[in-house]
Formats: sequence, C-alpha cells, structure tokens
Amino acid sequence: MELGLDEARPSIDAVARRLGLSRRTLQRRLEQAGTGFADLRRDVTRRRAEALLSTSTQSIGRIAIDLGYSDPAHFTRAFLEWTGATPSQWRRSVHAEADARSRR
Repeated sequence: MELGLDEARPSIDAVARRLGLSRRTLQRRLEQAGTGFADLRRDVTRRRAEALLSTSTQSIGRIAIDLGYSDPAHFTRAFLEWTGATPSQWRRSVHAEADARSRR
C-alpha cells in the first residue's frame, strides 16, 4: 500500500501493477493474509493522516486534499470514525502531549 502513496487514493490496480502482480493475485494474497485492499488503504491513509497532522503545519483542508478526499468534511468524518476525534482535536492533543513531555 505504501507504494501507492504517490497517488492520493491508490487503486488496487495501480498497487498490483507496482508489485508486478495481477489484480486477482493481489486480492488472493490479501485474502490469505486475512485482510482486504480497502482495509489496508484505510489503515495506510489513517497513519499518513496522523503523521501529517502531528508533524506538519498544513491546514486540515490541504491534508484532506493531499489524502484524496474531495473536501475537508469527508476527511473529518473518516478521521472521527477512525480515532474518535476530529483532525483538529487530534492535532491539539498530540501537540499538548509533546509540550508536556518537553517540560519534564
């Protein structure tokens, strides 16, 4: 999945091509590993979102676009579903934790 991050929302066909596999072979291998493409893409997108929110000063809207969302509202809904917090809340909590650690 990480191979497809040069695309905002990598498709299974694009990732399979980059791996030198057919779409069906990739699907079978993912099934054997007990997962699916959508689950992997969601997990990779979540990790990338968390990294961008914690390390960059980009706006939530810019991050949403970079991750392939059509608008910030769709990204915010997805992020809330993944983490239980909005991107803004999550970013504030990460920065607050970092500030608390640096004061110790």
